[in-house]
Amino acid sequence: MAKRNRKDERKRRLLFLIFLFVLTIAIGGTATYAWFTSNRTISVDPLDVNVTTVNGLQISADAINWGAKVTRSDLEGAKDGEYGGATNQLPGTLGAMSTSGNVNGGMLDMFYGVVNTAEDGSGNYLLTATKQTEEINCTGDTQCAGKYFIAFDLFIKADADMEIVMTSNSNVVTTNIPGVATGDRGIQNAARVAFLEEGHYSADTPIATIQGAKNATTAEIWEPNYNMHTIQGAQNAYSVYGRTVATDGTAGRLNYVGVKSNVTGVNIKQTETDTTHFESVAIKYQTIAGNTDDINFRVNESGSTKLLKGVTKFRVYWWVEGQDVDAENNATGTAMRLNLEFAIKE
Repeated sequence: MAKRNRKDERKRRLLFLIFLFVLTIAIGGTATYAWFTSNRTISVDPLDVNVTTVNGLQISADAINWGAKVTRSDLEGAKDGEYGGATNQLPGTLGAMSTSGNVNGGMLDMFYGVVNTAEDGSGNYLLTATKQTEEINCTGDTQCAGKYFIAFDLFIKADADMEIVMTSNSNVVTTNIPGVATGDRGIQNAARVAFLEEGHYSADTPIATIQGAKNATTAEIWEPNYNMHTIQGAQNAYSVYGRTVATDGTAGRLNYVGVKSNVTGVNIKQTETDTTHFESVAIKYQTIAGNTDDINFRVNESGSTKLLKGVTKFRVYWWVEGQDVDAENNATGTAMRLNLEFAIKE
């Protein structure tokens, strides 16, 4: 009887160890892929957009009321004021999105992605990404249900042709969620911002014409914090893309591909070789975390390196890039803030 008990005990112990091993693999696997699972989102702190007014540079949310600063409340109230056609999309949470940078009808092609485990037992992670074709004027998650990126219009007025910069005060940073101790989980390292120049007009052009401009054909994408990766982000880079990246701030910018057409069940490890649904993303502006240098802000649609005299309309996009190696589940559960500041180049 004692021998049988010892034998049964060894069996139970072996089964328990096998269970622990399987459980460890399962837990470790929950964050070994790019993109988030469908229930993962990122909180958004109040958006700050600041523009200096040196030498006559001014900014507006509606091309009517000009000043030195545009706040989130200005963007929220633009449609209720004198900009009836405003489509400032301002959700309270962000989900994993992707774009290759294509612009259609003055809007950036944006794809919302969800990753699920393959049902064939292979353990592969499959990406489904669908284009969000409609941008709406909304605030918060109730109004913006199903919208997981931010997009808004800005108007800049100059009294003369001038070179401008995006100052070093421009950044994407993490912030605290009230009552939640989150720390730095690295989600800001997967953030992207794009600028679309929708049109340039003389100051005496009818306001409706300026407000309604959607002439952009290209997007200038900014990647902040490109040199930073958390340990989890580095593990994700290696397990998904086979890349080794530094976690001490010395990493170089990683080239990546963005979604360009609807995707259904594509193995995320094959996205870099799938030219049907993905293509390389051109980054116009790139900055390290804690950047202290101003960036020359070039207006390409007008064919000039200068902001031209008159009024220029821009559409600004802010999202979490799902194809970034830092867009992994450990990075969720925190909050971000976007700060923009423009100034005349000295």
